[in-house]
Amino acid sequence: MGDEGLEPPPKSTANTGFSETGGAESGAVGARMGLSDPDLAAVVNAWPTLPEATRRQVVAMVQQ
Repeated sequence: MGDEGLEPPPKSTANTGFSETGGAESGAVGARMGLSDPDLAAVVNAWPTLPEATRRQVVAMVQQ
């Protein structure tokens, strides 16, 4: 895998189901996505900074 991460969705005039101004003050991805589980939000927020090997390990654990 290359240096890929969460890509922001294209801008749309349609209702997205969440407020662009809501969420964590830091603008955390998990908060903007409306993730209610704090552990899952932490993984989503950290994902872009995780080493590739760690990402592969997490994906492998989830796919078991």
